[in-house]
Amino acid sequence: MNTNTAYYGDENYSGSRWIKLAAGPLTLLYQNGIISSIQLGEFEIVQRIYMALRDEFWNTIHPQITPVLMENDSSSFRITFKALHREKDINFLWRGELRGEKDGTISYSMHGEALSTFKRNRIGFCVLHPLELCAGRACTIETVDGEVKEETFPVFISPFQPFKNIRQLGYKVSSYGSVSILFEGDTFEMEDQRNWTDASFKTYSTPLSEPLPVTIALGSIIQQSVTLKVETFKPLRNAAPKPIEIKIPATAQNRRTLPRIGISHASKEQLTPFAVEMIERLSLTHLRIDIEADSNSIISEMETCASHCLHLGLPSELAIYFTADYEAEIQLITKVLRATQIPVSTFLIYRKDQAVTSAETISHVSPALRSYSPLALIGSGTDSYFVEINRNHPNTELLDLLCYSATPQVHTFDNDAIMSNLPGIAETLRTAALFQGRALPAISTLSLRPRNRFRPHKFGGADPRQQGLFAASWLLGALMHCIATKAASVTFFESIGPAGLIPSQKEAVYPLYHILASIGEMRGSLARVCSCSDPNRIASVALWSENSMMLLVANLTDTIQQVTIFDLPESVTFVSLDENSLEQATLFPLLWRCKKGEQRNSNGPFHIFDILPYAVLRIEAPVIL
Repeated sequence: MNTNTAYYGDENYSGSRWIKLAAGPLTLLYQNGIISSIQLGEFEIVQRIYMALRDEFWNTIHPQITPVLMENDSSSFRITFKALHREKDINFLWRGELRGEKDGTISYSMHGEALSTFKRNRIGFCVLHPLELCAGRACTIETVDGEVKEETFPVFISPFQPFKNIRQLGYKVSSYGSVSILFEGDTFEMEDQRNWTDASFKTYSTPLSEPLPVTIALGSIIQQSVTLKVETFKPLRNAAPKPIEIKIPATAQNRRTLPRIGISHASKEQLTPFAVEMIERLSLTHLRIDIEADSNSIISEMETCASHCLHLGLPSELAIYFTADYEAEIQLITKVLRATQIPVSTFLIYRKDQAVTSAETISHVSPALRSYSPLALIGSGTDSYFVEINRNHPNTELLDLLCYSATPQVHTFDNDAIMSNLPGIAETLRTAALFQGRALPAISTLSLRPRNRFRPHKFGGADPRQQGLFAASWLLGALMHCIATKAASVTFFESIGPAGLIPSQKEAVYPLYHILASIGEMRGSLARVCSCSDPNRIASVALWSENSMMLLVANLTDTIQQVTIFDLPESVTFVSLDENSLEQATLFPLLWRCKKGEQRNSNGPFHIFDILPYAVLRIEAPVIL
């Protein structure tokens, strides 16, 4: 098995190939027309700059980049290239030029021409501002009208655009300097991308207040530019990578209860005996099942789902999609429930014609649902992203769970972007606490790639990376943030198939299966939120029961990371899910899980581990009372 298959589930899929560049005091990375991680000393001042073309359904049309020229030295660079966006009726070609100067100026310009007539929702530059630096930080906005305003980046997630009509944006970088960014060629505004679980603020064009989509006529010319400048106030500290340290808190500190963890029913896949056996071992709490209340085949669908719940030994998280005729539909739903006797632990109430389910719908249908399963929880909110309930707060008086879905691939799609968006999960949970009332937060579903249910024109489906170590490390990172910010319930991937835990065509598992298996072995234990010096590179979850402890540590990067872990017992055992053990772990999962871990003894107050790319360590030790 080659490393691409091990990491990303596909031998033809390659990781990020960033080129490191410099512009005076600034360092940055470049790849395929994208500028990433612009740093001033140890501070990331801009997360990303890229040109985006979104079609009329908000699908991102990726460009084919043809490099033309690259010149760079130790403190400056110049890159020119051509980019072609080609998809169905969209045919758009542009020439890009990037310059980095010795004085710390970075400019990015584009000159494009429409080679066809098409509809778009966006064509233009996007600049991502890092959450860690910017949240709560003061900034200066110069509008397109010349007005200068003193503003502040939001701390909690802003439901609507915090800043509009932007021509220039400036903010300080600690006490070391300041950055200013000039936008030309269109009117720009900013949105809080945490609404879609991205860990950034985004400045973009064209304003969303204008009618969409826009028709771009054949021969139309579009030109834009972004110019970034820095001013330094004092000498910069070395930006060398910091050593990674994990500290496990004492028993009474930072304790959390594990959320309810479930998976989704794979409606297009056959549940095999092998899959049943493997899923039964996970100690999951539920199987999410989606039912359309106006479906002509609702009885057979519910019968099939009831059979799957019976075979897996799991109650359902039953998501029911009502229409405006919900008063009649709930009568049929009640009859079907009683006829099929499907076990239900949670009802999720949605409306196909509403982004956020109305209180009237919930109040009308919930009594009938509770009459069937009195102990079941009632959840609602939105089946879409957090932005919907952030802009339209649901009435939670009748709810046990406030629900929304999440994915790291709404706006950006490469490996680094997906991992860097993990903190966005925690941000949504923190903001939800402001208006959740008596309801507890639930994410259903949390998937690697967007679902396209009821959105046939949206790109979606299975991501090949779900079959590799990449998804396993991402899953542990997602669980870490869900546990730390007290999610009550999380529903992850499908049970079987390319978007699931287990392939449908052979008796094997995907690597991420073992993350849920390890968590399941400690079901009922308490979790502890560990302190990590670099959570962007390492994710960790500590679990404690009366007799044992387990620490799961994931490398979120494509390079080896050395990690020093404090507060472990002197003697531990560990097993690494990595490129070397992957074949046995996926083809012989039960045998691999019974494997005795390697013994590690330490005379000092810490243990040191070298963790391979996207690997996950399982460290165990008995608890001595």
